[in-house]
Amino acid sequence: MNVTVAQWAQQLATTLELDTETALEPEIVELLDLTREVAHNVARPAGPISTYYVGLAVGLSGGDNDKAREIIAAIRELVPAPTDES
Repeated sequence: MNVTVAQWAQQLATTLELDTETALEPEIVELLDLTREVAHNVARPAGPISTYYVGLAVGLSGGDNDKAREIIAAIRELVPAPTDES
């Protein structure tokens, strides 16, 4: 069974008993972009670790979506610029 990212996110939010409106408010694209940037410019395993840390930090700060965006932006500033390997 193939599911979309949005469907998967909805299933996760429901399973984890999260308020789905709050859990799905931030653009999933922001997290996916962060994960991709970290995986490509730091190391592949660092991508999901970074996303986990976003969730951990947001949870510890009270679960505010604006805080989530601040945390994502702060992590993105740490990511080295891509190198031209051509």
